[in-house]
Amino acid sequence: RRSIRLQGYDYSQAGLYFVTICVQNREYLFGKIHNGEMILNDAGNMIARWYHELENKFPDIRCHEMITMPN
Repeated sequence: RRSIRLQGYDYSQAGLYFVTICVQNREYLFGKIHNGEMILNDAGNMIARWYHELENKFPDIRCHEMITMPN
C-alpha cells in the first residue's frame, strides 16, 4: 500500500492535524441526522467522551474541535 504522508514532513512537530475516520461500509453506527441535527447514540456518545479524554491520557496534546458523524 502506498503511503499518503507528505514526503519530508516531520509529523512529530507541533501543529494542527485533521483526522477523518470512516467505518466499514459507511454504516450509520454512531447516530442519525434528524432535521439537520446529529443525534448521537450510545456509541457516538462514547466516541465524543473518549476524544476529550485523550488530553488526560496524553498531556502533551490539545484536542480542539471535533464532529461525530453517523458513519
